[in-house]
Parts: sequence; structure tokens; C-alpha cells
Amino acid sequence: MGNILVVDDERSIRITVKAFLEADGHSVEAAEDVDTAMALLDGRPFDVLLTDIILPRISGVDLLRKIRGGFPYLQVIMMTGEPTLETASESLRLGAVDYLQKPIAKDEILKVVRNAMHIKNLIDEKLHLEEENHKYTNRLEQLVEERTHALAASEASLRQRAEQLSAINRLAR
Repeated sequence: MGNILVVDDERSIRITVKAFLEADGHSVEAAEDVDTAMALLDGRPFDVLLTDIILPRISGVDLLRKIRGGFPYLQVIMMTGEPTLETASESLRLGAVDYLQKPIAKDEILKVVRNAMHIKNLIDEKLHLEEENHKYTNRLEQLVEERTHALAASEASLRQRAEQLSAINRLAR
């Protein structure tokens, strides 16, 4: 299904969420802090990132802010045991796809991740179609250019032939 990165400093949450997602068919990596998460993100592509907001040294919101430029299509789900209006609004403003309050039920995690995967798949499909459209447009432009050159060459040839026929007619008179 998808490549998922779970970032949480609580080992039991990392293990539990990883097990839920793997049982649902996802490939899952886990990190206990932002540095480990960044190393994993730089090492392979991920579709979805689930991150706790309260992490050692750097918050999950700061992680979201940090990765947004380098991973614009990564779907981010924020999790926290201490939700606030400030972290919720900041997370969503920075592009998080969802904001979950711990404890989180298995069904809720799976539902939110499936939704994030659906969004990621739509983005991937859109990017693919845009690329295909770009290739098709370039090919059409190339064909028009080739036909324009062929038409110009044919027109020049016809002009030359008309001039020759005109010269022959003058000589014949």
C-alpha cells in the first residue's frame, strides 16, 4: 500500500502504530526523534508521516515546518496527547492532512492513514498526468514545427518550379 514513517518518542506508541499499519499492508519505518526521522526521509521516499507533536528538542510542528519545502507531497498526520487550538491550527496551516488526539483507536489510525494515502495517490496521479500532458504537448509542438518546415520547403520548391515554368514559357514565346 504505502510507505509510512511514524515519529514518536514513546517506544510503545511507535511499536503499536507500526504493527497496526504493517498489518494493514503498509511498509513502515519508525523514528524516536526528528534527527532520525530526517535521516530516514532523506534515505527513501515516504507517502505518509505520522508524527507526535511533543518530541525531544524539536516539536512535531517544527518537523512539519522543516520538511514542507523538501517534501511538498508528503502527507503529514499530527498526533498529540496534549491538543491545543494553537498546535491544531498551525499544523493544518502548514499542510497537515489530519490532527489526532491520543489515545487513538486502531480503526481511527487506519482510517486516517488510508485517507492520507488516497490523497497521496491522487497527487501522484495528477503529477503523472501533468507529466504525460507535458510530453504530449512537446511532441505536438515538435510535429507542428516539423510540418511547418516541410511546408516551407515544399512551398520554396513549388515557387522555384513555378519560376522555371515561367522562364520556359517566356523562352517558348
